[in-house]
Amino acid sequence: MTRDLSLLEQLENSGVKVDVDSYHLSWIKAVPFTPHDVTSNQIVIQQQMLLPENKEIIEQTVREMKDKDWLDIHTVLTARFAKNIVPLISGRVLAQVSPRFGYDQKAVEDHARAYKKAFNAEGISDDRYMIKIPTTSAGVNAAKNVLPDGVRTLGTALFSLHQAIAASQAGMLAISPYFNVTRAHVLV
Repeated sequence: MTRDLSLLEQLENSGVKVDVDSYHLSWIKAVPFTPHDVTSNQIVIQQQMLLPENKEIIEQTVREMKDKDWLDIHTVLTARFAKNIVPLISGRVLAQVSPRFGYDQKAVEDHARAYKKAFNAEGISDDRYMIKIPTTSAGVNAAKNVLPDGVRTLGTALFSLHQAIAASQAGMLAISPYFNVTRAHVLV
């Protein structure tokens, strides 16, 4: 007797590319098909930091980066968590620039480039990650400026058609309407 397909499996079988909004390895492995992209934000990464199985990688990263600030450590940890996910998916892993930089173009650019460096250091090529950038005027301009460096972006914190058009004009690869709990914006 065959089992009925879940709604997610039916969507995937119909040609819809299903993404996962979690960096939790065991959950991704349990999905009954190969997910396309795996997205994250500061809360998703914080959840990974709380898992006992990630204690060693966190301690190692903190030891290696003892003279760096928390944002630098968080960025490298995101890439190290992503390294284990890339072989399990068909698309890209996503990381989000710190939302506190939403109106600081240089800070958005610097953080996006720091992610590129961290992902590349973990062996993740530019075609296997994407950086989530808020679609503020500073974020859209930052996305345009990091594109020549090979950094593909997703416009997030998107609430209007005007923002979607600006994201497209900046060369963002994708957009995502975004509503989240307040603490997702203040962790790093």
